[in-house]
Amino acid sequence: MSNNRYQFIDRQGNIVLTSPYDRAWGFHEGLALVEVGGEFGYIDKSGKVAIKFTKGIGSHFSDGVALVGVDGKYGYIDKVGKYVIKPRFDSAYVFSEGLAIAFEKDRYGYIDKSGNFVIPPTLEWIGTSEEDSCFSEELARVAHRGLYGYMDKRGRIAIKPIFSGAGRFSEGLARIEVNKKLAFINKNGDVVIKPKFNTDDDFERNSTDFSEGLASISEGLSQSVTKSNWVYIDNTGKVVLEVDFDYAGKFSEGLARVYDYASKKFGYIDKDGKVAIEPKFDLADNFFEGVACVAVRQ
Repeated sequence: MSNNRYQFIDRQGNIVLTSPYDRAWGFHEGLALVEVGGEFGYIDKSGKVAIKFTKGIGSHFSDGVALVGVDGKYGYIDKVGKYVIKPRFDSAYVFSEGLAIAFEKDRYGYIDKSGNFVIPPTLEWIGTSEEDSCFSEELARVAHRGLYGYMDKRGRIAIKPIFSGAGRFSEGLARIEVNKKLAFINKNGDVVIKPKFNTDDDFERNSTDFSEGLASISEGLSQSVTKSNWVYIDNTGKVVLEVDFDYAGKFSEGLARVYDYASKKFGYIDKDGKVAIEPKFDLADNFFEGVACVAVRQ
């Protein structure tokens, strides 16, 4: 039994739906994943159960299907809960742009919605975020000998693996790490925002991809360019917003999730850096489809 009370709020911070479940996640494609007593199901925006609860592991919907895990194997269901790909993979991730990561024998490739590998499971996995390795804007991150690059949907290298860290492409740019510095490249592999921000040995946590024209960055304890805890840059690399919260995430539907270490609470800011929803939540998700999933400890 969870000690958290999950709710869904609108952009004004008003509660629009209260969840009686042990855990809940944000709405994607009209449905939200919820869990009670180790069983997972999906609810619609009225709170009605849309897909009944079953044992296993679930994910949010993407490209019309959701990843599910049963007895250590992974497959996919549609929005009525019917299998479109039965659980048979050692591990997998959500679909993006028609393809999904799937693992076999500690190697990964990409499958289509028939469950067939279109990029064979021969790729090296370094163990960082699956989300960053999904296809986005026709390219996906790929690793070779501890370095990252990008490949196209035929499995061909589009940008050579020469970076020590890399995110997914968003709004035409992808963040990369070079010599402990954060930079952004375009789809030709050209550096368009030069490596000037320190990554503080935490590339994934201390920066975000571009979203709604902005990317957030923290140099942590090794500030060389920034003065505030977090800043937002535009697509030229110019700092356009400074934020003194202890975490500042990407913007989604005009609001960004922030964390205040003193109160140990999450809230939201707008694009002027003003607090739009006070930090009062113990857990919080980004806004999707007009609402965000938040939780308060009981």
